[in-house]
Amino acid sequence: MDDQLIKILSKECKIKAEEIEEKLQKNALQYVIYFNYEEKYEGVKITISGDYKFIRLKPFSRISFRKVFLADSLLDSKVKMNAEGKGEVKVRDLGNLKKEVEIEFNCKGKEMEVYELEFEVTLTNSLPREKYLQAHEKLYGDKRLFSINFNATQSPIIKYSHLLQFSGLKDAIAIEAKYLNKTGFPEKFKVLEKLKIKGNATTSFSIDFPDFGYVGIIYEV
Repeated sequence: MDDQLIKILSKECKIKAEEIEEKLQKNALQYVIYFNYEEKYEGVKITISGDYKFIRLKPFSRISFRKVFLADSLLDSKVKMNAEGKGEVKVRDLGNLKKEVEIEFNCKGKEMEVYELEFEVTLTNSLPREKYLQAHEKLYGDKRLFSINFNATQSPIIKYSHLLQFSGLKDAIAIEAKYLNKTGFPEKFKVLEKLKIKGNATTSFSIDFPDFGYVGIIYEV
């Protein structure tokens, strides 16, 4: 493993070089130094936001981040990156209320340099709470809700944090999953911890070096 890469990652992550060297994958295209993600459901608004820092091991011209929601439409969006280029949000209608949100960054980047990017997207969902939960169960075949992000094997995350807010939140677990089933619900997942619910219906967790295909929260309201 490249000594310069280990030195940069150790400094950025504040983790000992020996631990970094032990965990890193040799076939990675980039390393995500940290990814802080938030997902909030407030009335008819769904807001997702995140910031992450990464080091690219090869030059790149495009990065994208995709998630699917039960939603009506896009209300607002903003993206920012500390590199030349621009970011944009695309929303695709997948039918049955499902909307795929793709946050795309088109930019110029150099090998072995550290970059930071941020995004915030607000969607609307006008379904009453019970109808929303019924629609979710019909589509995914499970009453439990989920907020999952992809941890690509060639773009491993070193430090990951996840915050979720949903009115009436009563039970939540942090998980890593190897697969998603045909509908998109996590399969063969490992429970990392049972999460505490705070007074404002919010929960959160963090993990270093998630190593499954997907990481996030499964919850009930």
